[in-house]
Amino acid sequence: MNQKDGYNEATVDWQGAATPIDTSVMPQYQANAEDIETFQNEGAVLLRGVFSDWIETLRKGLQRNLDNPRQFAFPCESNPTGAPGRFFDSYCNWRLIPEYLDYISHSCTASMAGQFMGGKSAQFFHEHAFLKAPGTQRATPWHQDLPYYCVDGSRTASVYVSLDQADADVAVRFVKGSHRWNRLFFPPNIPGWSQL
Repeated sequence: MNQKDGYNEATVDWQGAATPIDTSVMPQYQANAEDIETFQNEGAVLLRGVFSDWIETLRKGLQRNLDNPRQFAFPCESNPTGAPGRFFDSYCNWRLIPEYLDYISHSCTASMAGQFMGGKSAQFFHEHAFLKAPGTQRATPWHQDLPYYCVDGSRTASVYVSLDQADADVAVRFVKGSHRWNRLFFPPNIPGWSQL
């Protein structure tokens, strides 16, 4: 996509040099069998409060991204000009935003994802931050994450951390069991949404 007012016309160097992460100091998550079974059968599991100690850190990182979006990778304003609210996203900034790197390096996310996928740890792919401000009327299109990625397979996991309370009618939703349909639903072609 080659937008201008919605950004994405160019991006910063987001790949940079390798950032070593010492996995030996990462906290371990202790998943229970019932949550693992729910994840494997339904494709999602709600774990309240697991990252409550990280909320303020992640808010600061998001605010850093929002304050200077063009200093970071793949910023996109998806709300049409003049529409109420704000619908912003940006991704691949974990090396550029210290708060994101701190979370990835020192939270139990890798251990958690690994256990839910049937392993001990996980290979990190990328972070993706979204802001959907109150009053935003633009809906997030139904989609699956996998078609956006340059990976394949069934042992993938997205860890969604909500930084704010959201009413049920605007909160993220998941279709139970859709990961077992043996079908991929490719990203919608919607103006304002980047396509990979």
